[in-house]
Amino acid sequence: MVTTNRLVKIRKARGFSQEELGERVNETKAQVSRIERHRRGFRLEKMVEYAAALACHPAELFDEPWTIQKDEIIFIEVHRALDPAKQRALLQLARGLLIEDDADDPAADDDASASG
Repeated sequence: MVTTNRLVKIRKARGFSQEELGERVNETKAQVSRIERHRRGFRLEKMVEYAAALACHPAELFDEPWTIQKDEIIFIEVHRALDPAKQRALLQLARGLLIEDDADDPAADDDASASG
């Protein structure tokens, strides 16, 4: 969950008012206020916009900042450099690897038989 304190702290550290942040993400001061007070959630796309406006990584908006490994950053950079068709192919490959890992994991079979 995006935490109010982190969003407010980062916004203030950047010297933005709610109105200034709202202008950067095409929202009103009231909408920014509602997000900061947990009166309104926001979609991943909007979270990315907020992070970009605040010059931070989206993970920094969460309670526990995630650590991103160098290999993960490289994967993201490669993905962004590809054309859309190749991005889809890369994601299909990655999902296929996850499915293979699940097939190799005996615990996954136990979970499937317990639910079926």
